[in-house]
Amino acid sequence: MVRKVFDSGSRKGQFSLIEAVYAIVFLFAFATVIFVGFEMFGDWNDTIQTDDTLSQANKDRVQSLYVRYPSVFDGAFMFLLVFMWLIVCIAAFNVINHPLLFLVGILFAVIMMVVVLQLANAFDDLMADATFSTVAASFPMTSFVMGNFAIITLILITSGMVSMYMGSRFAT
Repeated sequence: MVRKVFDSGSRKGQFSLIEAVYAIVFLFAFATVIFVGFEMFGDWNDTIQTDDTLSQANKDRVQSLYVRYPSVFDGAFMFLLVFMWLIVCIAAFNVINHPLLFLVGILFAVIMMVVVLQLANAFDDLMADATFSTVAASFPMTSFVMGNFAIITLILITSGMVSMYMGSRFAT
């Protein structure tokens, strides 16, 4: 039986539910940090551009980095989201489970959605601030995901549960 490879009697090969919460909180923190970082970098760039002691080449380099910042970190956020989604699906597929654990998974999904809704509200409050409302336009993918954080998390949870179900059917 192929599935016994993942059941060594230890935690090796098993997926903890708390790891999914860590992934969601990490995505929230990463999105918040890139928005705050871009605002701080903008202030720093303005100071650099008005400084007469720096050469024009240095000013151009800093301006180039400032212009590329949104596209790089917007892409990095989407990469992390897709990567974490794939890890959740693969890990859920490899979990050896009992059908009773599906009910525990549903309870966990409800608790996780409460946490996600709180994080989404906190992010909306951050974006409602006049300082960060203009920053959101520079990060279209991150703004879309965080604006629909609850729906995207629900899709992530559902696909994880489907993967878990498929894994249990594959093992039999």
